Amino acid sequence: MNMFASDVDIITSAGRRIPAHSNVLAAASTVLESVLVCQQRSFEKKIQILGVPCGSVYVFVQFLYSFKCTKDQMEKHGIHLLALSHVYLVPCLKHRCTKALAEQLTIENVIDMIQLARLCDAPHLYLKCMKFLRSNFSKVKKTEGWKFLQRHDPLLELEILQFTDEAELRKKRRRRHTREQNLYLQLSEGMDCLEHICREGCTSVGPYDEEYSCQKKLPCSKFDTCQGLQLLITHFSTCKKRVKGSCSQCKRMWQLLRLHASICDQPDDCRVPLCSRTEYELPQITTILSRYAQQLSTTSCLISIIRDGIDKFSGEMSEVDIQIVTSGGLRIPAHSAVLAAASTVLENILARPGKRRSSERTIRILGVPCDAVSVFIRFLYSFKCTEEQMKRHGIHLLALSHVYLVPQLKQRCTKGLAERLTIENAVDLLQLARLCDAPDLYLKSMKFLSSNFKKVEETEGWKFLQHHDPWLELEILQFMDEAELRKKRTRRHKLERSLYLQLSEAMDCLEHICTEGCTSVGPLDKEPSIKRQPCSKFDTCQGLQFLIRHFATCKRRTNGGCLRCKRMWQILRLHASICDQPNDCQVPLCRQFKLKVQQKGDDELWKSLVRKVVSARAMSSLSLPKRKREEEPKMDFNHHQVMNFRLAA
Repeated sequence: MNMFASDVDIITSAGRRIPAHSNVLAAASTVLESVLVCQQRSFEKKIQILGVPCGSVYVFVQFLYSFKCTKDQMEKHGIHLLALSHVYLVPCLKHRCTKALAEQLTIENVIDMIQLARLCDAPHLYLKCMKFLRSNFSKVKKTEGWKFLQRHDPLLELEILQFTDEAELRKKRRRRHTREQNLYLQLSEGMDCLEHICREGCTSVGPYDEEYSCQKKLPCSKFDTCQGLQLLITHFSTCKKRVKGSCSQCKRMWQLLRLHASICDQPDDCRVPLCSRTEYELPQITTILSRYAQQLSTTSCLISIIRDGIDKFSGEMSEVDIQIVTSGGLRIPAHSAVLAAASTVLENILARPGKRRSSERTIRILGVPCDAVSVFIRFLYSFKCTEEQMKRHGIHLLALSHVYLVPQLKQRCTKGLAERLTIENAVDLLQLARLCDAPDLYLKSMKFLSSNFKKVEETEGWKFLQHHDPWLELEILQFMDEAELRKKRTRRHKLERSLYLQLSEAMDCLEHICTEGCTSVGPLDKEPSIKRQPCSKFDTCQGLQFLIRHFATCKRRTNGGCLRCKRMWQILRLHASICDQPNDCQVPLCRQFKLKVQQKGDDELWKSLVRKVVSARAMSSLSLPKRKREEEPKMDFNHHQVMNFRLAA
């Protein structure tokens, strides 16, 4: 580094001075260029770089000159060089530091590196740290850095956990897609083999409508799949249980034939059996149709039960054909038609073929008290639920209505639980609302938590939430911050609106004083009346009159040294900005201000103020009652010519 004719000193934390050249620093960093521009008039130019070791600052300055950095320097000062390159916008150094630090990741420093990467906006290093954390998460959790992160930066902890979960989900999704793709490829290969067997034949099976000799037939290129399909066809042709639908291998063969018929685009010329036929007997279809016919036959009775209750029409129902089994071993008899009509989930369960061949059909509803299941089944019949039942089993009924898709019961549970929020159960109901997708209850619980947060913080539910669900804790804190910001924004808007309304009222009072006059101030061409009564806006009008009296007699008005006179000048200028009849206006200096604005123009801040005052004036006039707007006298400016005030003695 050539120190000849250095014109700037870089001061480090230990007081060391590093001489440098301003041209070199300005060319290498836009931030340093801005700092040097601000110090152009100063006699001694100096730049303070504090909070970083002197050796790191020296290496940083050396890099600005030579754009070179050794491997030893990067290992020793890499963290500080990354921070300096981010603060002073040196992208080439930042890129090198990011790459070097990504190669130095260990179990002990990965937490510090990821925090540094987030602070210094280094996405490449951030991603490398995340991947390293995901691969070594069990070891990193035992370090002091992770414990410090849990206490002081829950948001970053949540990001790490979320990234780990998403990576695991991506792996599972990729494995599932791979399995599905293999399955579809096997099915596609099976369709090709089926057409090949039915058209040309293979080692043991040939076309059904031709004499076939398989002695000299060689295996095809897809013999593994083709051999399994030949065994399936051989079994299908000789199985006696094929018509009844009780053979799983025959079912599989039926599905293959149906799949081929669905994708075949030449059914008339196809050699595969049953491809062109649209009607053929299947025992499964017959069973399903008979089941639906039985359900449709009981529809009229079901409507009566839903309308008037189960107790009145229990004698008209057919015999129960299903049992609801609870956790305590209680068996609740029910009708499958009623359950299928009330819940699509129960309908799918009932339509599913059973694994065991038994005359008794059961549905298990476990993990919920027996009484809650009983109330749930009764609701499916009568669509009624008492307040006492809702008070005792509301939480379990909400879970059941969400799992089995009963929207009427879910709406009632949401409303009933929202009315029973307390300090003790607020956290539990919030978790339940999120799990059961109940946005109304979720919002009510959030508002209740934010209003009573100090009390909720002392409960066991909140402590459990902090240890086991940091994501929900973060959502609650974010909701509270946003609610506080909304309150502050609302208060600020109210204050601004009240200010603009006061200015709008002052404009009306100024026009009123200059055209008609008030108690102590009036227009120049009229004698002020001592008996004049105060106007409807006398509070604002009185203050404006005091300001006018001071403005008329103040000796410092022209020099600009009086604050009250400055305020009066601003009021006159504001009136001129919103006045649409300057030629007939009685307010002093209105026309002069208009001409001045036309010549020089106004700044954007003043234009914004004028727009907001005009808007507030229009809104205040619209908010008045209709009768008051009609009774309010309209001001006529046509006969006024004098542009000054007359003060009462």
